[in-house]
Amino acid sequence: MSQIYDVIILGRGVAGLASAIHLLCSQSGLTIALIGAQPKFRQPQGETLAASAEQELKMLGVWSDFCKKKFPIISQTFSNWGTKKLIPTTYNALSKLGWQVDRDVFYHCFEKKIKKISGQYLCSIMEPILQLKKDNSYWNVITKNTAVMGRILIDCSGRRHVSFRQTSKKNNIDKLCCSYAYLSLNSGIVTPTPGVLIEPVKNGWWYSTLLPNQTMALSYFTDSNLLPKKIGSDIQSIQKILAASNYTRRRIESGGFDWLSTPKICQASTSRLQRFAGNNWLAVGDSAMTLDPLSSHGITTALWSARKAAETILKQNIHLTPFCSDSYHQEMELAFENFLLQKNAIYQMENEFPENIFWKNRRL
Repeated sequence: MSQIYDVIILGRGVAGLASAIHLLCSQSGLTIALIGAQPKFRQPQGETLAASAEQELKMLGVWSDFCKKKFPIISQTFSNWGTKKLIPTTYNALSKLGWQVDRDVFYHCFEKKIKKISGQYLCSIMEPILQLKKDNSYWNVITKNTAVMGRILIDCSGRRHVSFRQTSKKNNIDKLCCSYAYLSLNSGIVTPTPGVLIEPVKNGWWYSTLLPNQTMALSYFTDSNLLPKKIGSDIQSIQKILAASNYTRRRIESGGFDWLSTPKICQASTSRLQRFAGNNWLAVGDSAMTLDPLSSHGITTALWSARKAAETILKQNIHLTPFCSDSYHQEMELAFENFLLQKNAIYQMENEFPENIFWKNRRL
């Protein structure tokens, strides 16, 4: 009979690696199968990592390596959210907003840690997950070349939520999506100002930030039913929307930025599982809930939920007693409720477009 692992982790993103690190560092002796292809990040540069992630990185033992990467600290933001004029906010070392991270480089901080601590208790299978099923008390995962059995499943597969047929359905709270692109600095009228700019507009909001290589990361957030159909293949579609903005348009024009490619589109909706955990399973990170990018807490929440999932497993003797995940579900439920309260409060601050359907949907 093939080995039965104590824990199977689906997904090799940050949430999956963090879950594995916490379990391995506990020296509990639990055997772990970490399964999934190496992730490819759709928007690798320009994402904000909230300052609150610092404590989670320290608990994972990757803080020192993270600091060596010298990710730019976000020292200033600009926004006219809820106001008639652009308001700058300056941060210092004690009140920093966070960091501007390259997802690929950030990810390798976790890969490095896994390689350092992995040993006889970790089986790492870097292959796509083809099939998942549950027979009696065990989970069965099939990849191209491997079949794995395990007692407890941690689903860290992101928005795909691989285990949805066996665990819980996901509810979408809104239809938010993101159209993003990168622009190169040419010869502008003025020297581009570093920092994040957030600008609400009629059908959504713009996010832009200047990267260390002087490339501009530009994102437009709106509901999927409000996004022009040709926006992923026609630069003029997004340029037309950009022309209707004020501060974002001026930032691009005055800096002399050129479009490097047509925009790409990805989901950015707020969503949650009906249950975050159940009979021998837990969902972590984006697999459990996805948060509005305006919060900048998506990565931090993934790290926090990975730690909480590991703690839930480690508090029990999974070989002798039935696995209970109620406490984890309750903590995740409370976290999501608090996020919704904060999200609703932020959107209600903006009152420039009260009759527009995008903003109406966020005041229900």
